Parts: sequence; C-alpha cells; structure tokens
Amino acid sequence: VGQPEGFVLSPESSLRVRVFERELAFANGIPLLSRDMQTPVQVTPKLTNSSSTVPEEVTVTTLDPSKIVLSSDGGLTSRDSLVVPMRVPMVLQAGPGATPGDRVRIRLASPGYATTEAEVRIAPAELQRYSDSVLELQPENDFNRLDLVYGPVDSPLATAVSQSFSGAMKPGIDVFLTVTSSDPSVVEVAQPQVRLDRSMQVRLRALRPGSAELRVEAPAGIDNKIAPIPVTVLPFRFQLTRSESPAAFLVSRLTIRNPRKQAVPITFSAPASSVLFGTAASGSAAPSLSILTVTVGPSEERSIFLQATSPQQSSANIRVSAPDFVTLDEYLSIQKPVIRFNQSGPVVAALGNGSMTVSLVTGVNLSELPLGNSLGGPLRIQLQSSNPQVVRVPATPVEIQPGESRKSAVLQLTGRGEAVVSFITASGFDAGTNQTISVTVR
Repeated sequence: VGQPEGFVLSPESSLRVRVFERELAFANGIPLLSRDMQTPVQVTPKLTNSSSTVPEEVTVTTLDPSKIVLSSDGGLTSRDSLVVPMRVPMVLQAGPGATPGDRVRIRLASPGYATTEAEVRIAPAELQRYSDSVLELQPENDFNRLDLVYGPVDSPLATAVSQSFSGAMKPGIDVFLTVTSSDPSVVEVAQPQVRLDRSMQVRLRALRPGSAELRVEAPAGIDNKIAPIPVTVLPFRFQLTRSESPAAFLVSRLTIRNPRKQAVPITFSAPASSVLFGTAASGSAAPSLSILTVTVGPSEERSIFLQATSPQQSSANIRVSAPDFVTLDEYLSIQKPVIRFNQSGPVVAALGNGSMTVSLVTGVNLSELPLGNSLGGPLRIQLQSSNPQVVRVPATPVEIQPGESRKSAVLQLTGRGEAVVSFITASGFDAGTNQTISVTVR
C-alpha cells in the first residue's frame, strides 16, 4: 500500500493476509476399530457451517490396506479407495493385519478442500457380559437370556467395551462361542452355539428352582473376559385369590393357580387347627381337615374351601406350601357371620293370596356364604311376628343345612293390617341390615 505524500512508511502499517484451505475429517472424531470388525463413518468438512448446497464427493483412500480396507455398504466387497458422497455413511473394515495400538491413516481428498490424512485407531477387542448383575431367572420362563458384547476397549484403563462403538463383525467372519450349563436340569442353554458379533443374546430355559453355573468358551484369538457365571433359578410363587371374606361357621372359598407346566401337590395348613380345609362346600369333601393336600394340574385353577373353627377368633393364618415353591403365609381376617332376610323394604301383600314366602340368607355383609359343619348340624332360626292376627310365622324353626346358604319360609296371611316379621338371631351370628320385614296385608 503506497503512502500519501507527507507520510512516513511504518513496517507495522502493512497488512498481512493468510488464506486457509478447507479441510476434511471423519464426522465423529477418530474412529475406533478392532481386527475383523467394521464401523460406519461419514466424511464432513471441518467447518460445520459450510453452506454449500452442491453435492460434493470425496475420494477416501486407505494408506495401509493390510490393516484397513473400505466398503460402500459393509458387504464382502472391499476396496483400497472409494469415491463417496460427503456426509453419506461408508464403512471401514479392519483386516487380520490390524494390531492393537496401530494408527492407520486414511487420505481424504475432494476438489476445493485440502487433502487430509485422517486417523483410525486400532484397539484390542474383548468379549464381556453386557452387565455384571446377578443372574436370577424366573422358572419356566421362555424369555430368560444372557447378554454378551464384543468390541474394542477404549484404553488400557477401561474395563468395558466402548459404548460409543457402533460397528459389528465383518461379513465372512464366522467365529462361534460355546455356552454350557453345569446343571442342564436347572438351566438349559437353548442355543449353545452363538455367532460372535457386537452384541449377542443367549436364550436360557430355567427348568426348575436351583443353582447352576454358565460357562462361555471362545476360540483362540478372542480375549474372553467372562468368568463362570453363577445362575439362580428362583422358586415358583403361588397365585392365590380370595373373592370372599371368611367367617366363623360359614364356608368361604379361595382360588389357587398352579403356574407350572406339570402337576403339583399343594398343601394347606393352619396352626392349632384354627381353619379347616376341604375341596367342596358341602358333603364328604366339605372343610373338615386341618391339613389338606391336593394335586393341581398344569396351569390349573382349583377352588379350596375353608371355615374358621371358633366364633371367638378375629383372625387366622394359613400356610400354602409345595415343592419348589416359596411358602406362602396368608393372613385372614375372620368376619362375624350374618343372618338376614333376602328381601328389603316394606312388602304389600293381598289377603286373598293366603300366604307369602320369605328367604333367610347366611353370609358376610352382602355376600352369601354356605353354612359349614362346625355347628355339628343345621342352623335353626326362629321367626316371629309382631301381629299374628295379620301375619303368622311357622311354629318350627327354619333350618339351614350345612352346605346351604339360604332357606325359604312360608308366612300365613291371616288378616288385614300391618305386622313386622323378624327372627331370633342364633348364638354367634349377627343380624344383617335386613333383619326385619314390614308387611302390609290388604
């Protein structure tokens, strides 16, 4: 730049201009690879704010084909050099000559950009478990599995396969692992031969509760970091449902389901015979046993009937047990048994009918439960009328037999007017909400 007349030229007043060429690089930094593995990469300009809308191509060339070759799609066909669109994935493949610690250079060239030599780092690969968590399996579950991983380890201090590595084994590398169980009657390996890859799932069949050990064996050349794996198959668990609240003198029901694929003998018991068990509500199979063992078929649901033996007890515990099952201790809240009329509200009857029928029901609250055999016979209920000149009740008690939950009684209509029909509550029973019936005879 020339100086106007009268000005002195100063060295610091000159303008220096330095022109930088655009450079290329791999999109996510230095790629990591291990022998016989491959990983996808993309080539992009180092300046990410490039506004070019013209499709650009880049020539990618490996400078050591014995260690790294190139593929457009990750297939069996590989080359030393490829022309690929910028920002479009291609694949780097590590060959048998790749050695941990190598840094292989890859040339990147494209018109308008400085020719760049990018670097690929070769790291040692290890075979590991995906997680070191305790392996506890659900019995007879087809979805149990062992997860394995294989891939490069970032550094000598790292203890796990790189989580950022998104590659896989190269095509044509057929290396197989062998997975065995120390006790196939407890844990069976459904797929003993597993092809080596970035991630692998080994299907396991947990056949019965117990313990075993899994071993993963790899061929020579594979750095296997998997020690023998302790496996526990958990015991089965009962599936028990109770839709009815138990009550003294009455029979309630619970339903148990066998989750196994084979028949199981299941035992029900209660301390001090506080609860009796049976397989039916009445008859010879009615609850009468303090210990009951029933064989429940594969995946079968079975109803078990029970009754409390003492009207004074407010709670009880029952125990359910079977081989290979977690013993279940179930707490029962024992309710007060109730007698009630099945009808509710006032009743209007015509004298000309001569009679009307009412029903007495045993149960808990609004549920209906049959009478057990702990009374030693039927439940006798005496009806009474506030006005026998209008409604006359039977002279003999109504009898509800063991196994029955209701009984009807015939009331005689003897005159017009109003009467209240009630009953004398049996010892040990409560009167329910419907303990009287108002009758109007017209």
